[in-house]
Amino acid sequence: MDRIEYKRKDGHRASKFRFFTFTLLFAALAFSTATIIFDGFKAYAVACEFPTVIRTEYGRVKGILDDNNILSWKGIPFAKPPVGDLRWKRPEKPDRWDGVKQTVEFCDECTQYAADAKDIIGSEDCLYLNVWRPNSKKTKLPVYFWIHGGGNSTGTAGLSMYDGSKIAGNGNLIVVTPNYRLGPLGWFTHPVLRKGKKGTAMSDSGNYGTLDIIMALKWVRENIKAFGGDPNNVTIGGESAGAWDVYMLLISPAAEGLFHKAMAQSGVLGFFTNSVADGDASADKKIDALMAIDGISRDGMKDNQIAHYLRSKTDAEILSLYEPGFGGMLDVQDTPEDGDPVEFFMNFRDGAVIHKDGFEVLVSGDYNKVPIILGNNKEEMKLFMYPYLPYMFPCAYQAATEYFYIEPLTTDLVAQTLRMNQTGVYVYRFNYGAYRYDPSNNCEPDPLAFNAWMDLRPWGGPNFALMFGACHMLDVPFFFGNFEFLGLENYIFNGLNFPGYKLLSDAMMAYVAQFAHTGDPGDAGGVHWTPWENTATGQRIIFDADKDATLIEMSTP
Repeated sequence: MDRIEYKRKDGHRASKFRFFTFTLLFAALAFSTATIIFDGFKAYAVACEFPTVIRTEYGRVKGILDDNNILSWKGIPFAKPPVGDLRWKRPEKPDRWDGVKQTVEFCDECTQYAADAKDIIGSEDCLYLNVWRPNSKKTKLPVYFWIHGGGNSTGTAGLSMYDGSKIAGNGNLIVVTPNYRLGPLGWFTHPVLRKGKKGTAMSDSGNYGTLDIIMALKWVRENIKAFGGDPNNVTIGGESAGAWDVYMLLISPAAEGLFHKAMAQSGVLGFFTNSVADGDASADKKIDALMAIDGISRDGMKDNQIAHYLRSKTDAEILSLYEPGFGGMLDVQDTPEDGDPVEFFMNFRDGAVIHKDGFEVLVSGDYNKVPIILGNNKEEMKLFMYPYLPYMFPCAYQAATEYFYIEPLTTDLVAQTLRMNQTGVYVYRFNYGAYRYDPSNNCEPDPLAFNAWMDLRPWGGPNFALMFGACHMLDVPFFFGNFEFLGLENYIFNGLNFPGYKLLSDAMMAYVAQFAHTGDPGDAGGVHWTPWENTATGQRIIFDADKDATLIEMSTP
């Protein structure tokens, strides 16, 4: 009763107490809410130091911020789809769009054979590019423009192996990866497709894949500033066919001024280009073969009618005239009895896109001179030779890979030739994973030498060091920091050889970043990388590691 009487007698006072209590609680809640909102704003400001919505020359694009604090925009159109009447013509600027385009997914690959060498996949509507950059307020960042490999007949910029997040973040630069037309849709020439008039030289060239890459470089020149990049500091790079395309850009009058440094990894197939006449002869036979399938003849047909017929066929019908060949490349060589073999994925010396003198201009000095990095892997050919291992004695297999140094010899030749006319030529050799064996003991692995590939059983199971070793493409995961390789990742990158491979990758990315920033890789990876001289000493840097540390050194050939 006393408690009830108290409430009755002091009800007003109790109401004041409750009001005061509620006021304190409300104030505390408001303060907490304000703190959360403010902290959330600060977090948002940190998370979005650089905008995700960018206005390009053709419209606005919206990217994403990933968990690694890297911004990316995927699938940005840099040209109109080269379909219908635009097939086998120079790329045209994309149409403008309204609103904001969500650029968060990779586009389709360009038309090509699938990995099974049977199915045809992809689309002609494939001229898109991808951009990565660090999440910071920094601008005028150098641009690393990467051209994917695949024999100029397979591949895509959308492979996770080429994800630019790691090198963009580690190197404080912008990464751009474009698609380009492949196979006979990218390199094809014939008189019925040429106008021969003023202003049509590019469309007449037959080098449409190269023109796509040049178009993407022009997009960079016009738009990369909006992404915080420096259009006057662009490094082009590529591996295998991508390296070959780098060489093509060096000798392309149409690419002059669009890039300022270059990097070519495992440039293949030596110094040669095709004549337009050879390209015409090869295409001539393909046209007859295509018409034979349809049961028609071109007798009496005018050039424009034949051109219309070719453009009316599907991309799959065009590609089906060619067979998948060695190394995943499309083999369009004529049979020996036909004579005059020609490979379409090699560029044509048309005089407009590719210099009329081809690679001879590297000797004369009439090319796009820029600082350049060239390199190869110690056992390039193993990627292509491993199916023959069961039929070869181990020592013979190893000797064959060392003898057929196509890519290494090309690297040396390019370096020697370029050095005659310019400075700033840097050369590397990638040794990580190379098979280290004792020739006097049935090619057994050298027990005293660490091998990056941990399964070293010669015949008791898969010996991945002997089968693949420091093979073609293996340097790509290291330069990008993405540790995957043809499904063999667990054999190459595992707890037994970590942190050695990670440290080597960090060093290799550091060299590339320093080169992109300044044109000189310097000592970014811990060892000073001196330029190539046409002498017998100090020619190249060696990239290697054991399970705990890097083994980087300057070496003679």
